[in-house]
Amino acid sequence: MEIIGNLEQILSIKKIGDISFIRASFYDQRFVSSEKNAAIAGFVRMVLALKKEKPSNFTILKNTTSLLVTFDFNEICLVNLAFSSWDEVTAPVLKIEVVGSNGMLQYDTQADNAYAGTPYASEVSLEATQPLTAELEEYIASFVQKVDEATEMEVIIG
Repeated sequence: MEIIGNLEQILSIKKIGDISFIRASFYDQRFVSSEKNAAIAGFVRMVLALKKEKPSNFTILKNTTSLLVTFDFNEICLVNLAFSSWDEVTAPVLKIEVVGSNGMLQYDTQADNAYAGTPYASEVSLEATQPLTAELEEYIASFVQKVDEATEMEVIIG
């Protein structure tokens, strides 16, 4: 299922307006595997694909099993991304909320109705459908490197 790849299209159909808040929580074994950086990059790519710009600042806080990232887009849009690995997770848990000036969209893989009746599959694709600019892709790579280099419980502000 290409949740992130479809999100931009669903938001345009729903016409929620200018995005002011994005929250995504992803609980999956990928966070403690070799796929961790790709998963983080996928979520950052989703945010940048929706906003079409780099954030004005960010914070990073992590420990061995979780990561919290916040972005601020010139105090107009706030973003909160949480990643965690739970020992008992057998299927990924993904929750996304996007709030705009005209409405809100929620998605939750644990909910019976998720969004727009989309069925849930255990695979969560983190690929965006539209390519980003080279500048935004460079930003994503640099940001993921900062996350990688952060030590446990160190707060990084950028």
